This record gives sequence, structure tokens and C-alpha cells, in this order.
Amino acid sequence: MLICPKCKSKLNKVDNTYKCPNNHSYDISKYGYVNLLLSKTNAGDSKLMVDARCAFLEKGYYLPLAKKLTSLLSNYINKDSVILDGGCGSGYYDSVIENTFPNIIGYDISKDAVTKAVKLNKDLLYFVASSNDIPLESASIDCIINIFTPTFANECARLLHDDGILIIVSPKDNHLIELKKLIYEDAYLNEENIPVFNNFDLVEGSECISQSNLNKVDLDNLIKMTPYFYKTSKENLDKVNNVNTLNITFAFNIYIYKKRTNY
Repeated sequence: MLICPKCKSKLNKVDNTYKCPNNHSYDISKYGYVNLLLSKTNAGDSKLMVDARCAFLEKGYYLPLAKKLTSLLSNYINKDSVILDGGCGSGYYDSVIENTFPNIIGYDISKDAVTKAVKLNKDLLYFVASSNDIPLESASIDCIINIFTPTFANECARLLHDDGILIIVSPKDNHLIELKKLIYEDAYLNEENIPVFNNFDLVEGSECISQSNLNKVDLDNLIKMTPYFYKTSKENLDKVNNVNTLNITFAFNIYIYKKRTNY
């Protein structure tokens, strides 16, 4: 299923290496993933963000979203379907979904994130790659899940079977609104735009909303895993340290698309 990022030929696993007929080879790292990203880049989440996200997610705050996704998947695919987790991060959602749908493949541009994903889900295949050039065979995937990650519709359409499913998760307008009100005087609501693609039809829209009371440690991890940590002044960030608990809204839009058969 994996293809060579250089020549697009099929990759075959030989011992601890993936090789193509043109003798391009890619070693499996000591952590268990294969790096199929040709260019060296520092793109993707940093180790600080990845570690914070792992610590936050393991507390179960986003478990309602993972369960909601699993339930929605049951309406569109079967247990043998192949799922691609695009921009998989630390693999948290895969760890929940694989209990019902075990055939999951994941990739991310961040090596630190993929390292965590491999450690969490030892039976799944993970690789390092970019979303605009995914080294997988065409028409090899039944469902693609993109959670808070850019969607390149043409690449997704190439990978999916006819009538394949694309699921996009994005924040609702009030996602983390309490946190934003704490650190910003002019807190704003997120824009909600339903993505439109020439090669996909929207077949269902859903949402997942929950609230939890976070302690100081979990609040710190939450803000470190968001862009706010890097875009906010130290003075405003310090406001988080001055509260012991904060009730937070977690609100997500879930859009389900079907690939057009005439694409």
C-alpha cells in the first residue's frame, strides 16, 4: 500500500527497510515508523506541543469526540475497511477507533507526534509524510479522517475508493471560549465555514459538545497544545497560572463527505 515518494513505485518491506523496484530504500526507525518525507523540515507540532497534547488527551477530555467518530463511522464503513488518519498526531483517536475498526494507517509531518502514535498503537502502521503528497497507492483507502488538519481534496480523492468517505473535524465557534475569555480582553468566536470541494459531496453534518472542569495542570497542557501558547503575550499567558480550575467547553463540527463517483 505504501509507495516510494521518489518514483511512486510500490514499497515492499524487507527486514527493517521498505524498498521499491528502483532501489530506493527507507529504514524503519528505532521507534517503529518509516520516514517518507523527502525534504527536511521542522514543520508540524513541536515536542513541547506533542507532550502537552498527550498528557491532556490521556485524561479523556476528548473521549466524547473519539466515541462520536466511531459511532458515525459505523454508519458508513464496515469493520474491515481501511481508515487513513491524516495528521494523526499522537494517535489518540486511533487508540479508541481501532477497538471497532482495526485497519487504521496514520501519518503526520511531525516525527515527535508519530513517535508517540507508534508507542500508543503498536499494531498500527505509521509514517512521516505531508498531507499534500501522501505516499499511498491510489484507490487504496475506504475512509480518511482529518482532525484539525489541512485537507487537500485532490489528494484525498486520489487515495479513496469510489464512494469513499472523508471526515473533517473542525472547532465550533465556542470551542475553548472560556480559555480565550480568560487570556484575551477581546475574545472572539471561531469562524465556522463548511468546507466545499469539487470532488466530494457533503452527506452529513454533526457536532460534539461537552464541558469539563480542568485543574491547573490540565489547563497548562491545554494551552501549550494550542497556537495560543505561541501567539499570546507572557502577560496574558500568566493569567492561566492565576486560576486553580476552569470549566471549559469543547465543541466540534464533524463533516462527512462522499467521493463523487464521476471524479
